[in-house]
Amino acid sequence: MTKEAQGDVFSFAPMEGITNVVFRNAHHAVFPGTQRYYTPFLGLNQNMNLQKKEWRDIDPENQLCVDGTAEVIPQVLTCHADQFLWAAQMLADRGYGEINLNTGCPAPTVVTRHKGAGLLEKPVELEILLDEIFDGIGRIHTGSGKEMRVSVKTRTGMKSHDEAEALMEVFDRYPFSEIIIHPRVREEYYKGKAHPEVFASCAGRTAKKLCYNGDIYTAENWRERKKQFPEVTAWMFGRGFVTDPALVRQIQGGKELEAGELLEFHDRILDGYLQMGTEDRNAMFRLFELWTYWRFHFQGADKCLKKLKKTKSLADYRARVNELFAEADFAPGFYDGLK
Repeated sequence: MTKEAQGDVFSFAPMEGITNVVFRNAHHAVFPGTQRYYTPFLGLNQNMNLQKKEWRDIDPENQLCVDGTAEVIPQVLTCHADQFLWAAQMLADRGYGEINLNTGCPAPTVVTRHKGAGLLEKPVELEILLDEIFDGIGRIHTGSGKEMRVSVKTRTGMKSHDEAEALMEVFDRYPFSEIIIHPRVREEYYKGKAHPEVFASCAGRTAKKLCYNGDIYTAENWRERKKQFPEVTAWMFGRGFVTDPALVRQIQGGKELEAGELLEFHDRILDGYLQMGTEDRNAMFRLFELWTYWRFHFQGADKCLKKLKKTKSLADYRARVNELFAEADFAPGFYDGLK
């Protein structure tokens, strides 16, 4: 491991429809080294219940990636303290040690319900929510008797980074185990570039443990951020990590992504969905989404990728995938279309 990466913690960001239990288990099996995996948000409701797929995603028996070297941290989406505390108790009863509050999702259907990034629009109401959460969280303990940890993943405002100062003043008042900052405002969604200078401003306003999240696609990107923020030891990767699942290994001084292991990763994900009972066509659709990221590794393979996405049967799909890996020019690190 490189000296600069020693002691640092690397996390896989929650990505709806992508980083579910099948993906997490496959990733950890092929690319060990990531210490934390965050679940896509659990959409809490007034009935205090979850969808079947959400129950499956947090079932402790399904978490094959939890082996003493990695931890799964569930993320929740809510604007109601009673829902959050119900989830915290439920997760503690299932052996989880941390719960993460989503205050960053930019989706219109989320924001209009004052959830996700919608919580950032009114800092006073956010503070009331956090008051109620931390008034109750002390009564919730894990099986080992430890108090449930609460972390938060946030953006730096709704419309302007000028909002970041007031938001950090709010977050700084509460005993979060970690504040994960994605330095974009809601109005930017995931477009353009992240703003590390805004992260720097936030870091100067709190002594809390911070985690940097945003636009780290390569080991060189990480080294740039590490040089800029040497005091930061927690890092979260999203789109760049899906594209290059070997990214942490490279940061730690290991080899680049290889075609054979990407194929193994693909096959584990596909087989995982099928073993779960997912219909062939739906399993293929799941992989089609991943190919929007993986395609950057295959130069001159546009025609083959188009054929891949037109397949109708699972057998044809598998044949096209094997054809792609056998014939295309595999060039890891080809990200021009992602940035």
